[in-house]
Amino acid sequence: MNEMNQSYAEQAGFKKVAGVWVGKLSGFLFKLTESDKQSANFAVEFTLSGDDAKDTIVGKLDELAKSLVIDTYSVEDNSFKVQFIESNGQYGLKELLGAIVGALSEGGAHSACASCGSHSFVDFYTNGVATTPLCGECYRSIADAKKIEANLPNNYALGMVGSLLGAVIGSVLWIVIGAIGFYASIAGYAIAFAAFKGYEVVNAKKTRVGIVINVSAIVIALLLAQYVGVFIDVVKEYPTLTVSQFVTVTPELVKDMEFVKGMLPNMALGLLFAILGSYRVIKNNYQQANHADKNTVERVSL
Repeated sequence: MNEMNQSYAEQAGFKKVAGVWVGKLSGFLFKLTESDKQSANFAVEFTLSGDDAKDTIVGKLDELAKSLVIDTYSVEDNSFKVQFIESNGQYGLKELLGAIVGALSEGGAHSACASCGSHSFVDFYTNGVATTPLCGECYRSIADAKKIEANLPNNYALGMVGSLLGAVIGSVLWIVIGAIGFYASIAGYAIAFAAFKGYEVVNAKKTRVGIVINVSAIVIALLLAQYVGVFIDVVKEYPTLTVSQFVTVTPELVKDMEFVKGMLPNMALGLLFAILGSYRVIKNNYQQANHADKNTVERVSL
């Protein structure tokens, strides 16, 4: 958001929670998020209870789209997402929300729970990662489920197995790309993504200890992938070399400083791309795990 729109959001009582702006205007709940479209600056999200007011709000959004105030909008079940264009000088966030509130009021709409669609006692709730409009009943159900989950034992050993298997599977892309002489951050991303996915598949809890386990699995898989990559490079020079023979001579290769010096540039380059590719995956999962350790879902006070 630009400075003018952010200033209005703050004056209107919006709060930034878990990376998004949330607020309430005339009893309606709104969430402001980053746009997933290059042609728009940010998105306005809101929920609608029932179909009575849908025609009214759709008519208003069509009107705004024709006048290029908004880029596009989408409707999924009871949720609306409006892509806003800040470069239009006639309309700011204040005018856009005012137009939407007017259409919602005209249609007799209510903000709805994103889970069940009810409009009774709906507020924003956050777990520190996502912020969602929920009714009181759905909030209590989620809170009770989290309490039960917190009391379940966590099998870190099984989590390590799942993570390691996932990371090894993800390293296949790394090996294939490396074999043709390239490195790409997408390969590092694949290893990290597969490691965390393997950890989740065996139902291991996402905690800070779990993050350490996953990072360890990623490092092991990277080392294994690099080792396989070295084997492929050596086989290109000695086509008759077998895997068992390569494993046997590995200690001697490590002692050969000329060989090591020749491999270091490629290994360093590969490590750089691995870090670039896996960093965001690890960071996002760490943030989720950090809040999961606290095990809380809180109401956002507006």
